[in-house]
Amino acid sequence: MAYIVGIDRNQTRMVTSSLDDLIDENNSVRVIFVRYAIEFLIIIRICVNHMTSP
Repeated sequence: MAYIVGIDRNQTRMVTSSLDDLIDENNSVRVIFVRYAIEFLIIIRICVNHMTSP
């Protein structure tokens, strides 16, 4: 009986590691993601500044 030949299952990743590869440059999802990512970073910065102030 012959084995079924398929794809290699020893992959390190199932998806690409970059959003640029997944989302088209003109897609509205990219704009929304970037907006909320920037807002998240601003909130983190405010929290860190608040925690480190005397």
